[in-house]
Amino acid sequence: MKKKTLVVLICCIILAALFSGCQDSKAKKNGYADKLYLYNWSEYMTQDVLDGFKKEYGIEVVQSTYESNDEMMAKLIAGKKGQYDIAVPTNYYIKSMKEKGLLEPYDKNAIANLKNIDPSYKNLQYDENNQYTVPYMGTVSLWVGNKKMLDKSGVTINKMSDLKNNALKNNIVLTDDPQDDISIALTAMGKDPTTHDVDTIKSTINYWNNMKDYVKSISDVSDARTMLARGEISVANVYSGDALQAMDQNK
Repeated sequence: MKKKTLVVLICCIILAALFSGCQDSKAKKNGYADKLYLYNWSEYMTQDVLDGFKKEYGIEVVQSTYESNDEMMAKLIAGKKGQYDIAVPTNYYIKSMKEKGLLEPYDKNAIANLKNIDPSYKNLQYDENNQYTVPYMGTVSLWVGNKKMLDKSGVTINKMSDLKNNALKNNIVLTDDPQDDISIALTAMGKDPTTHDVDTIKSTINYWNNMKDYVKSISDVSDARTMLARGEISVANVYSGDALQAMDQNK
C-alpha cells in the first residue's frame, strides 16, 4: 500500500459533537415540520444526506454552517430566539448554552434510535439526563504532518518537544479552539490536560509564548486543513475529520 504523505502523528484530546435542540419548527397536521433549521459545523453533513432526508420524510433541512464553537455561540446569542431547531456544538459548550437559555428540552419518546446509542455516551456531566442533547459524533484532535516536507527538512516528530525545531519555525498552525490549545500545552508540559486548577491553566501562556516563533497562525479549522493540504505548512493541529480530508486532497 502506498504511504500517504500526510500522516497522523500525535493524538491529543477527545471531543464530542452533539445534536442540541434549539427550537420547535411549525408542525404540519401529521405532526411533522415542513422544515428543520440546522446549525452545523462546515462539511459535517453533505447536501445529498439532506436531500435524502427530504426524500424519505418530506421535510426540508435548511443548513447553516460555522467554523468554531465561538462563532456558533456569538450568532446564537445575537440572533433571534428559536432561529434554529438543531445545533451541533462540542460537549463543553453545552453548560454555557443552557445558562444563556439557548436550549430547550426535547421529547425522548420521539427519538426511537436513542436506545441504540452506547450508554457510555449518554447521561454525561454536561447533560446528565440527556434533556437537551443527543450524542451525534465523536472526534479527536490530531497533530498531522506533511511527510514530504518533514522528510525534506530532516524533521522527525515523536513527542511534543520535537515541535520546537528550527526547521519548523513559522511552520505550525493551530486550530482556533482555546480549550484544545490549552490542552495541547498542558500535555506538552506533562500536566493533566483536563485539570480545573486555574494557575496550572494560566501557566500554558508561558508554553505558547515560548512556541511563538514556530506557530505561523491560529486559524479556523478549514484554513488549517487547506494550508496543510496545499503544502503551505509542515504541521497542523486539526480535528480527525479534517485530517482525513487533508489526506484525501494530498496523498
